[in-house]
Amino acid sequence: MIFGINLNLDSPEYEARRKRPFVPPTVTLKEIHDAVPKHLLKRNSPKAAAYVLRDVAFTLILFKFASMIDLWAEGNFGGYVAPGLPKTLVRSALWIAYHGFQGLVWAGIFCLGHDAGHGTLFESKRLNNIVGFVLHTYLLTPYYAWRSTHHAHHKATSSIERDENYVPYTRHEYNLPDEKKATAFDYGEVFEETPIFTLLRILVMQAFGWWVYLTKNTMGSKMYPPGTNHFNPDSPLFKKEQREQL
Repeated sequence: MIFGINLNLDSPEYEARRKRPFVPPTVTLKEIHDAVPKHLLKRNSPKAAAYVLRDVAFTLILFKFASMIDLWAEGNFGGYVAPGLPKTLVRSALWIAYHGFQGLVWAGIFCLGHDAGHGTLFESKRLNNIVGFVLHTYLLTPYYAWRSTHHAHHKATSSIERDENYVPYTRHEYNLPDEKKATAFDYGEVFEETPIFTLLRILVMQAFGWWVYLTKNTMGSKMYPPGTNHFNPDSPLFKKEQREQL
């Protein structure tokens, strides 16, 4: 309670869910698969190729744009921008815009490589792997290694014991008090949903999180020893038959 405001107040919807006992779903993956309209499960190779070519074209166009920024700045942007601070601000804004849009395009390239790893871009398994390998290698991502652990992740999603990544931390890792001594404030996560905290987590995740996961298995399964990474073919992440592909 701060200034008369209860920071631990939950929404009515959340409180209603807490009162309902959890019942595990009985639906099977086959039932879910059968419920999806069959035309949505068909691969469209020409459309997949068009998406790949589109993102490659966007990348090249943005590279060309970036190569012109400093040239424009040397000419004070055609004489429309005063030298000194105004020119520096415009130049910086253009570089920020470039990195933002290029980041969006490369996120799309990663998603295309991801879908190739699932075998959903093309009918040919070999073509999926070639395209996925090229796209992910361009982004410095180990395609075959990540594909193997990502498939394992989908087989055990949300399992604390068997999931490969985004495994939640335990009470011990959070240094929470014993459950008998814990209070509601211990679970309040007071700052968790604040805009500044959320922005900070986004920046850390986008700048470092992916590479820390690949190299240190951070937020990965606890079944592997410290230092486990995706770049080592002998890593315990992979089965013996998978190492030949790495």
